[in-house]
Amino acid sequence: MSDIQNELNVAAEKFSLFGKQQQDKLSKALIQGMLKIMAQAKRNAPKDTGRLAQSITQTPVQQEDGKLVIYGGPTVEYGALVEFGTGPHVTSQGHDDFILSITRWGERKGMSQQEIEALIYHIRKYGTKPHPYLGPAWYSLIREVQADIQEAMQA
Repeated sequence: MSDIQNELNVAAEKFSLFGKQQQDKLSKALIQGMLKIMAQAKRNAPKDTGRLAQSITQTPVQQEDGKLVIYGGPTVEYGALVEFGTGPHVTSQGHDDFILSITRWGERKGMSQQEIEALIYHIRKYGTKPHPYLGPAWYSLIREVQADIQEAMQA
């Protein structure tokens, strides 16, 4: 092997090591940023049983299409429904689950059977209002997180 080839191999190893160090710093900044956002989202989440807030989590940092990415949010099936609200519940699909969920919720809140039935009717006709928790967390912290990522990239 020629001296030039050896020098190129050494340079490639150093460059790779530098890239790995930068990737590690960026990954750490992404994780810290996501942890901040997830913590705020948990504080923002409506509390009843606490299941929604407890389900808010993030993925490990991954590489997708040459980019480092991290995802976060709720894992419960109704997370987006709480965040964005719903339209009217006009279908009978999931009817029993819907009735049971609303009935249990109403009972936890001390509602009478008549009030629960009125609530079910109202939701069927009008849907539910949004209760944003994740979006406000994101928007309140994104500039801070971006600054932290920028700082990590410059370090």
